[in-house]
Amino acid sequence: MTAVASLAAGNPTEDGHIATTAAGGRMLKTLVAGGHYNNELKKVETVTPPLGFHEVLYDSIAENIKAWATGAGSFVVLSLLETDGFSRVEELKAQLRKCKKGIAAAAKGGNKGSAVVREKL
Repeated sequence: MTAVASLAAGNPTEDGHIATTAAGGRMLKTLVAGGHYNNELKKVETVTPPLGFHEVLYDSIAENIKAWATGAGSFVVLSLLETDGFSRVEELKAQLRKCKKGIAAAAKGGNKGSAVVREKL
């Protein structure tokens, strides 16, 4: 898990970063959620034992959380906010509140993930 999370470290707006690829973003979102979304059941089917990837990933992206929340990785941040068992969700919310204006601007500019992140705050 640590090796995969380390791929997310750094500035997610740089060319070649895993957050800039659709497949990379979906993979991180699925790992954070702890399983795959079942469209019929309208919920995430989590794996047992729980992955706990959200804790590891947050350590890798925390210093660039504004760029994640306002860019291509906004749905990964949303998944962090929504995932059960994430022990640092209040810390994440506090970090996101500090950049609320940037998140609002990204939402206004059409970033749907940023719009939902803004609603969660």
